[in-house]
Amino acid sequence: MKATLLGLAAIGLGLGCSSDRPQGNPEGTASIYTAERGGDTTHAREQTHQSSELEAPERLAGFRPQLERMARASLDSVNENLPAYRQQLAHVVDAMQADLTRAGQADTGDFRSLHDSVLNQLGGGAAGAPGKMTESERRDHVARVRRLIGLYQRMMGASGARQPASR
Repeated sequence: MKATLLGLAAIGLGLGCSSDRPQGNPEGTASIYTAERGGDTTHAREQTHQSSELEAPERLAGFRPQLERMARASLDSVNENLPAYRQQLAHVVDAMQADLTRAGQADTGDFRSLHDSVLNQLGGGAAGAPGKMTESERRDHVARVRRLIGLYQRMMGASGARQPASR
């Protein structure tokens, strides 16, 4: 019985390592689908994080109205919606960071520092629950987020990356 199982395992290993299959990932994607689609890399590249398209401008278009509501709404309303706002802000900040990386922009520390401060101000860390904001904290936070967006836009402008017009 053991000899039969060992023999089957050896045959399976031999078939799995045959030289008839393409070796490695010749298309250079992180997708398991590349070799199975007859060399069609379009689908594989669309499904991996290699796009040259910017992520943040689209996210910013949806986030700016939220930031304006944050600046103008009653403090009770702001504090009630802080968890959802923090999550949306984290997505925007991550998209800005990804765009800067994709554009080859080296961070001098300014972006990272401001990035960390706007998120930490809302509760600190990824798992931290946002606390209640005071009026002065809200004004400070909105100003920091606006500075962060402005810094992102200046850095992307310096990289020559094409951005959609601000809304």
